[in-house]
Amino acid sequence: MRVMSVIPRTEPSLACWWRMDNVACALESYGHKIDFVHYGGREHPKWPGLQKSAGLHTFIVAPRLVIPFKQLRAVSRGTYQLVFANMQTAAIHSCLSRIADVPLVVDFHGDIVAEFRIQLRLPSYSPSVLLEYSKWRLVDLLSRCASTKIVCGSNKMMEVLSSQGVRRSKLIFAPNGVDLAFYNPTRAFDRKKIRESLGMSQSLVFGYLGGDARWQGVDMLVDAANRLRDDRCDFLFVGLSTGSESVGRLHVLPPVPREATPSYYSACDVLVLPRPKHATTEVASPTKFAEYAAMGKPILTTDVGDPAALVRKYSCGIVVQKDTSDALLQGLQEMLAKPKSELEQMGRQARILAEKEFDWGLIGARLDAALNEVVSI
Repeated sequence: MRVMSVIPRTEPSLACWWRMDNVACALESYGHKIDFVHYGGREHPKWPGLQKSAGLHTFIVAPRLVIPFKQLRAVSRGTYQLVFANMQTAAIHSCLSRIADVPLVVDFHGDIVAEFRIQLRLPSYSPSVLLEYSKWRLVDLLSRCASTKIVCGSNKMMEVLSSQGVRRSKLIFAPNGVDLAFYNPTRAFDRKKIRESLGMSQSLVFGYLGGDARWQGVDMLVDAANRLRDDRCDFLFVGLSTGSESVGRLHVLPPVPREATPSYYSACDVLVLPRPKHATTEVASPTKFAEYAAMGKPILTTDVGDPAALVRKYSCGIVVQKDTSDALLQGLQEMLAKPKSELEQMGRQARILAEKEFDWGLIGARLDAALNEVVSI
């Protein structure tokens, strides 16, 4: 099957791009031909194409209102059997594809309306905020209506969409997967070198790798770490924004190249996912969670979304009941009290979780079956 994969304007360093890349690679492994079309304005960056996939990349610069008509013209030629829209904004670009009788599958990376609300701390009643909020509500509604199928990154997202009236048969479950060979605890890493360079070779290291946007909850973890008076542990934060500094047992590093992340994961003994409860975090499928598990590390997480349910299911860590720094502090103390043998068993269970839930081969098989079903209808 030849598929047009539509990409909205985004940066290749963001986690959302890695999902697009991995979904394409998974589909290509099942014999599909993926052609990428990137739409954007004049400032749209023509950055290099996929890291692994051989898909063709086309960059189209056009005003936003013109893009859907350009897309309709492209699919009307009969070249493609299906359009795969990456994110709801790409669905708006592609909605007129249905006029040409080409199925449209939309990958919902999250709840875009909830993301807007948490960024702007709504409710807010300024005209500009209300206008922007209305825009995202419209994008969300149109992408639901125009889609033939919706790809959901979490079971929680499927539950939420079903409760909002979307037919269950319209939904496809495909979480963020992980490269199990790349993120593998049996590989040789610079664990000792990293730990010694930061002066934490003899301690239990709690780690967090990723951004510090509001919905990540890093501020709660930092507060809990500062309040934990225990010389047996250190904290390693990798990827925080400029201005964050190392203080005492808190070691803060800037973002590192993706190929270096397994080494920093390996330098940690416990990995933490401190997200707050919110509509956007409940339905998310954090890329870091799949990587945490694949690296065979015990996981400390707040009771939010699929990650909490999976940590419980596979007994690979601790789930704290509240999304507060107090609860995280208690979770850190519980981890410190665990014997080494129990932490190692949690790590082995985390790897099993990754192999059973986040293997891109398994996710690709699910997507392949769903796309073939769509085209055969």
